[in-house]
Amino acid sequence: LMGVMLYPIYSYNIDFPYWGYLTTSILIFVQFSRIILWMRHHPIRNYQLLKIILLLLCLPIIFLLYEQHINFRTDLDEGLVNQLANHYSLKERGFILKYIRTVVLYFGISAVLVTFMLPFSLLVSIWKKKNENKYL
Repeated sequence: LMGVMLYPIYSYNIDFPYWGYLTTSILIFVQFSRIILWMRHHPIRNYQLLKIILLLLCLPIIFLLYEQHINFRTDLDEGLVNQLANHYSLKERGFILKYIRTVVLYFGISAVLVTFMLPFSLLVSIWKKKNENKYL
């Protein structure tokens, strides 16, 4: 998925300053979504300490992702992102800039939302594991 999303930006040879943010956002979105949706079948379900560590890391991850999102939005509003594709025709520039804006905003916001939802899923999983044999 990451290669499919990043290939159009890469193929236009744009000096894109947000590679790290976009890659991290896609990775976090996919991995945290898997944990939330498939917790019952995920390998993390048996490791309580790992779930607690991941739970504690969610807040700093949210702040870092949101800070990078604000930086991208600021560059977008100031027109710095538009200057990345100045050497292309107007039609190609419009396509690639719209694509960049759409992909970065979609995965950036999605990563923040999934990271916000993950602690609740982890808490439920920890609670269920703790009380697994209590009511049998």
